[in-house]
Amino acid sequence: MNQFNIYKFTELKNKLEIFTSNWNNFDRKLALKMIEEWCWTYPRQTLFSKWQNHHQQVQPTSNNLSVLHYNIRNFYKNQCDLLDMIERYNPNIISINELGTYVPIKTIKNLLFSYDVFKAQGSNSHAGVVVAVAKQLHATAVTHQQINIITVILKINNKSYTFTSLYSPPTEDLPLEILSEILKKCKPINVTVIQVYAPTTGADDEEIEDFYVSLQQLVDATPKKDTIAIMGDWNAKVGSKPITGITGNFGLGDRNEAGDRLLDFCQNNSLFITNTCFQQPKRRLYTWTSPNGQYKKQIDYILSSQRWRSSIQLTKTRPGADCGSDHELLIAKFQMK
Repeated sequence: MNQFNIYKFTELKNKLEIFTSNWNNFDRKLALKMIEEWCWTYPRQTLFSKWQNHHQQVQPTSNNLSVLHYNIRNFYKNQCDLLDMIERYNPNIISINELGTYVPIKTIKNLLFSYDVFKAQGSNSHAGVVVAVAKQLHATAVTHQQINIITVILKINNKSYTFTSLYSPPTEDLPLEILSEILKKCKPINVTVIQVYAPTTGADDEEIEDFYVSLQQLVDATPKKDTIAIMGDWNAKVGSKPITGITGNFGLGDRNEAGDRLLDFCQNNSLFITNTCFQQPKRRLYTWTSPNGQYKKQIDYILSSQRWRSSIQLTKTRPGADCGSDHELLIAKFQMK
């Protein structure tokens, strides 16, 4: 019979608390869990097997798919935050950009060992893209010899889906030609995901207009039969007043000029703003908090095609997710048809 050595555990726990005061929560919990496991009288091989099985990626159920996108900014500094989010939310697909420096793919594979990892080099130190896909989805890379872009094909319930992640540096033109080529070659194509960062409210009209012109070009390059999801920091407030087909009853605050521009874009492209459509406590609707905690806003949105509305099961923030940002982690759950 296996027994637990409480005396050994208490001694090691007290020693651990002395030198882990500056560690993040994920590292402390992991260290404490290792000590706890070690204090059982398991055979060492049993213990190692238990840890290996614990960290295996869970098989996705039915047609549900979860995607985590993280602008990590500095891979080596924030990799523990990444692991913490993976532990909490168990995503099937992880998209990472802004690595901050050159990171060998072997290093990333060692960190995300229960995923198939794909990496595209960037045009500068902040660029580059990493996509990690749960091994059970049997992802394969699509070769197109392009920096800052990764395209993979994955399978769910014997259906093929195409996933593309890109990083477009602000000083470079959007890669419209290569994106159009990818969309034509990768079949069947079901969902096109676009990640955006809109100009701030202090930007001039020309900069804002240039952003929407470029975004419209991306949308126009997408096959009409595709479902589109556009997500990111829009730096806009659409307000609490619902607009039929575009926003629901759970927007926050007063609409501003940037919000009007975003709503016009949605109207012209038959898109709706998913995180205004689900009733949640306000803390799960706010997406940004000022550094002093005094101001909270809803400025990050996930947009989707109106004809796909019934497939969106939930969109909400995860307050307190340690992702090194003043923005909350925004998560959407959708069902693949």
